Amino acid sequence: MKKIVLNKKKLEYKTKYDNLQEEIRLILFDRAKLEQELIADAEARLRVLQTKNRTLLALKDQHIKTEFESLTQHLNKVESDKLDVEQCYHNQHEEITDKQQHSL
Repeated sequence: MKKIVLNKKKLEYKTKYDNLQEEIRLILFDRAKLEQELIADAEARLRVLQTKNRTLLALKDQHIKTEFESLTQHLNKVESDKLDVEQCYHNQHEEITDKQQHSL
């Protein structure tokens, strides 16, 4: 009788153990599936962010290039105006010098 009770208990524990093992297996399977979904979502978001980043960098590069070209044009104009003013000054200086020499 005692042996039957022990065997019955043993069988109950074995059944509980097997059920827990199956539950653990299912939990691990669900966890792995969830991890795969999360990784796929994260990779998709990363690709979107990388695309946006490349677009922003291209726009920023274009803005910098445009700004550089604008500043270069402005600098060239300032340098050209400077040369014109220097030439005008030189011409006026020569004219004044010539007038002074002729008046003597």
